[in-house]
Amino acid sequence: VSNGRILLLALGYVDADRLGPIEVWYSGSGEVLRLQNGHVVGVVGSTDEWRHVRLSAMPAWPVPPAVATYQRVRDTMPDYRFNITDDMTMRATQPPAQTNLQGVQPQDLRWYEAVDREGRLAPSRIALAGPGSQGGVPVYGEQCISAALCVSWQQWPPTPRR
Repeated sequence: VSNGRILLLALGYVDADRLGPIEVWYSGSGEVLRLQNGHVVGVVGSTDEWRHVRLSAMPAWPVPPAVATYQRVRDTMPDYRFNITDDMTMRATQPPAQTNLQGVQPQDLRWYEAVDREGRLAPSRIALAGPGSQGGVPVYGEQCISAALCVSWQQWPPTPRR
């Protein structure tokens, strides 16, 4: 879902990266979404874009009960702003009351929230499905790209992988 529109994305390819594979997804109308282990690391073809995103580390799933910290450095459009550094804190959280999730109940997933300590963007959320508390696969996420554009993504079909 991007600004109220539901888009079906097709996986184009997977890029190799030292922090884990980056999935590159395409919509029929030209948007491109890049995901790395559930984290949005690129959005192009929309009104606001993250052209290039670098993460200092990739919190392992599941995140420990305490918190995980990392840096996200991003280049944005319009008004090309580069090397915007976000100091991020990720922690487990309760299932949210409202999501764009389809076909799965929020309480059936494990939820994590990532907060920019400067508060420049709304917190992002990632939901995991998987066996027990020792593993997990990101199956849903929400991320604001700017104050004007937020996206959510979901694996399809919605049945959690086991």
